[in-house]
Amino acid sequence: MASIKKFAWMVSVLIALGVTLSACKDTTRAVNPDQQFSITIPLKEWRQQAQFAQLLGHRIAYWQAGPKGKPVVLLIHGFPSAAWDWQGLWQPLSRDYQVVALDLLGFGYSDKPKDYAYSLIEQADIVMALTRQLGIEHFHLLAHDYGVSVAQELLARHGDQVKERVGAEVSHRGFLLSLGLLNGGLFAETQNHNLVMTLMNSAFGPWLVKLADEERFSARFAAVFGHQSQPTEQQLQSYWQLINEQQGVLVQPELIGYIDERYQHRDRWVESMQATAVPMRIIVGAEDSLSGDNVLQRYRELIANADGVRLPGVGHYPQLEATEQVLASYQEFLSNSYLSKAKH
Repeated sequence: MASIKKFAWMVSVLIALGVTLSACKDTTRAVNPDQQFSITIPLKEWRQQAQFAQLLGHRIAYWQAGPKGKPVVLLIHGFPSAAWDWQGLWQPLSRDYQVVALDLLGFGYSDKPKDYAYSLIEQADIVMALTRQLGIEHFHLLAHDYGVSVAQELLARHGDQVKERVGAEVSHRGFLLSLGLLNGGLFAETQNHNLVMTLMNSAFGPWLVKLADEERFSARFAAVFGHQSQPTEQQLQSYWQLINEQQGVLVQPELIGYIDERYQHRDRWVESMQATAVPMRIIVGAEDSLSGDNVLQRYRELIANADGVRLPGVGHYPQLEATEQVLASYQEFLSNSYLSKAKH
């Protein structure tokens, strides 16, 4: 009987998978060209600007811009994309700040080892290794999607460091100057995932990615954007090229284990947000079924004096879909006098 039930379950999943893949392939949206987001740094030019560091045994791509000696803003991207997500904010932020971004392990132009136990904890280790190599002691942090979980781990470590130093009667304010957050799964209990992501995080994942192609990827990727801020065909082609660098699509089932990690570390991460003195602001695209209003509402429920900005009509990628709004909100956040002075 158990075998029959298991077989029936597998059949039902495969049927649902077939329906999902078919739907993804046929999905189209009517888009107003005047409302599509624009590319300010073409992918080819972005790749040419990349630098590489050997960190914890991996070759990691990173970017730097802006005047030396200015406060540092470090940017952490989401899944399944890469640091190129920040290209719209890159030049404006680098006028007043030293801006640093990296492709996390398994993403973009960084190493993408196969059959590897990717973890958010190691990604945080890599971020800190990069800051040490670049001689960065303090920084503002802005994160999106997958990156918000890495940011939460860094915030927890910041809190541990401050407690340790205070306990030793040494005045120390840690390494984080501020924390900016865009759409992402800050709270495990609010995570929303479509069927493809659920199956990707299962035994079907390695089989599923073998069926991936540019057309299906483009449909799924475009679906998380707002209806009035859709990517163009050329932009989708660039993202497919970036994600499939070094056959990166094949490691996505291993990367997507972050869904489970969010449950594993949820209490520690949320408690660090509730206890921290680090200034925080969340900027959320409201037209995001994955981590939009649901996350903003939970943030306001759990975080005292919550600083949240809601962007109506914007989907999962506010830094691409509403670049000017995100930039204005984030710069205003940074411009507070108690934030803008970094220790060096």
